Amino acid sequence: MQNKIMLSSDKIIRKALADKVIIIEELENDSFRAYFKNKNKTNPKPIVLPRQIEIDENFIEAIGIYIGDGKLTKNDLNHLELSTVDTDIAKFMLDFFINQFNLYLNNFTFTIRYKYGFEDNLRDKWSKILNIPAEKFLIQEKKTSKYKMQDSVTLQINSTILRRFFQAIINELLPIIKQNDNFRHAFLRGEFAADGKLGIEKDTNTYYISEISFCYDGKKEIWLRDFIIDCLRLEGIKNFNITEDGTRGLIRITNWNNYVKFWSIRILDRCLRKKNKFLNVIRQMSVYLELERNIARGILKLSKKEISQITGLHRTNIKRILENRQLFKIEQIHKLLPYSNKDWKFIDENTKNIRIGKLTHINNTDNFLDFILEEKGLKG
Repeated sequence: MQNKIMLSSDKIIRKALADKVIIIEELENDSFRAYFKNKNKTNPKPIVLPRQIEIDENFIEAIGIYIGDGKLTKNDLNHLELSTVDTDIAKFMLDFFINQFNLYLNNFTFTIRYKYGFEDNLRDKWSKILNIPAEKFLIQEKKTSKYKMQDSVTLQINSTILRRFFQAIINELLPIIKQNDNFRHAFLRGEFAADGKLGIEKDTNTYYISEISFCYDGKKEIWLRDFIIDCLRLEGIKNFNITEDGTRGLIRITNWNNYVKFWSIRILDRCLRKKNKFLNVIRQMSVYLELERNIARGILKLSKKEISQITGLHRTNIKRILENRQLFKIEQIHKLLPYSNKDWKFIDENTKNIRIGKLTHINNTDNFLDFILEEKGLKG
């Protein structure tokens, strides 16, 4: 499956401005300047574009983020605009627009919106994150926000032509995204970074993931709901349901086998905040292994008393484990392996299923056990 494709900027700009008489001036370095003139003489600024746009996974991730967090309204095509509370996403998108479309800082308007904090501190914070001068930021106090405690930054690019050009690229790529595995994964990563949620709940003293969901506007983004659902089905995700309450729509996915599929396509990798929430659950959750028959007995050359002293297990539970009527926690296996002639590779090869918590069984696929061991600090 291709990781990169090339699009002709000339063809895309002509589609984007099909209702205009476009003027294209050839420039050096395989680029051109494009603009048009309005009858009222309020002409938009020209833009300079490379003749070929390279589309890779980063580009598709940016599309997913922009669809989730960016401005797509059809009745105002004067500028591109994206808002986020996530510092890594803001930096990624700023670099993306600058590098892909030959932009400079003076092409942007930067606005910090906040509810709590001091303006100078906020300017310094975002200045360091985006590596731009603090005086570049406008600042606005917000009375209400879906991110009540968090400050956000808005990147705005005032260009009618670029807005229409970028929208035309999105339209061109959406059918390709769905059918290209790498691009589909990248789109889901970007969309989840912008509009995804992790449902985390607590049972006694243990946190667990109750759902992974995608948000959308239930009135304006039915197309996006259907597109995401098509992508999920192509990934083999079957356990999901849809809830809609006015403008709030949710595609809710449950089942740890689905979470493992998400992990395997790195769906959390574009947003560090959400990835860390997932990893924090992994590190503290109870994980048990269902081993092939007699493997537990085969790796243990110790007496029940010695096993009890090493693991803290009661002898009755040890008997149940050796009879395949109870499962080992991975921390218990970790403590016992030094007393055997086996290693985690052997355990991995002889693990039938992984149990998360009390009830959830998942397949031992995609090196997921290896991932759990690493995050829990049990590897090596």
